[in-house]
Amino acid sequence: MDVDKRRELTFQANLVAADVDPLQVKNISLLRAGNPQKADIGSDARIADNAAMAYSACTYKGEPRRYVVELWVHKPSADINEHRKDLARFITAYLPAAQKTAGCTS
Repeated sequence: MDVDKRRELTFQANLVAADVDPLQVKNISLLRAGNPQKADIGSDARIADNAAMAYSACTYKGEPRRYVVELWVHKPSADINEHRKDLARFITAYLPAAQKTAGCTS
């Protein structure tokens, strides 16, 4: 998402194989986003200062998969604690709705 021709937010959702650990794949990026902490969202999640990533195990077309949601903020908020809470609230609400829309069932 661009605001005034500047990238402010990058968001993506993906369906990956059940044996892929998306948090491990993005571990370095999450570390760069600042102090990633485990969160009780979906099957597993991390909330960092400038990013949030969560996934849920699901079934897609009869096959086990993981539905992954990533949110990367390009300009940090002045209040990091409140910013992290906002990221957690957003990804908590978005993950199950997006997963269902994608046809990936629990």
